Amino acid sequence: MTLQRLSPTQILTDVPLEAAREAVWYGLRDAGVSNVVIDRDKNVVVGSTGASLSTYGQNITATLVTRAEGVSITLKSEAQVQGSIDFGKSKRHAKSVADAVENSLRQGERPREAVVETGPLAPIAAPTGELATGASGPIYGVALPPKRGTVVLIYGLLGISCCQIAAPFAWFYGSRALREYGVSDPGDKTIVRIGWVLGILGTIVLVARLGFYAYSFATGGQPTLF
Repeated sequence: MTLQRLSPTQILTDVPLEAAREAVWYGLRDAGVSNVVIDRDKNVVVGSTGASLSTYGQNITATLVTRAEGVSITLKSEAQVQGSIDFGKSKRHAKSVADAVENSLRQGERPREAVVETGPLAPIAAPTGELATGASGPIYGVALPPKRGTVVLIYGLLGISCCQIAAPFAWFYGSRALREYGVSDPGDKTIVRIGWVLGILGTIVLVARLGFYAYSFATGGQPTLF
């Protein structure tokens, strides 16, 4: 077996694609990642390290690409709370997961007695940190996008009520989430839409208030911005 580290978060191996997928699955589990699912159609392996905003978890995605020289595996770790400042935590976590995947590849094939086929599963769907199957081997399914509704709704409510500056963030993150979701729904698409609409309305209010402030300032009035 040939194994090459192309970057801190990218690995190149010459093992077959199916073996690479399962090695990544075990690597993510070894790194403490929960709810790990292999999606054959998208050629990704996904999981998470937290089940709610309170845990400040990470969503992990391993993307596999077949190349002439082998299979390229790229690890990405992203904070579940969009827009948060993590001081490099995501990059460090992606590297540590890549280390675990590399170690898993070096171990070679593992037992396959508990391979499970599932339906659509969101990476952070199970609050207990494990899928309901109870399986100890690779789990195949359809990986849905991580849930974004709570964050978008919070920004939207703030933007329409007491802090209009948060409204553009609700609009931006809501639009991004809806693009990620596409036709799929990890369980909170309606909440995302509500937060997105509130973000648009809040942004309109923000622009109107800024316009009124500029007009009052230009005419020598006593403007009050907020």
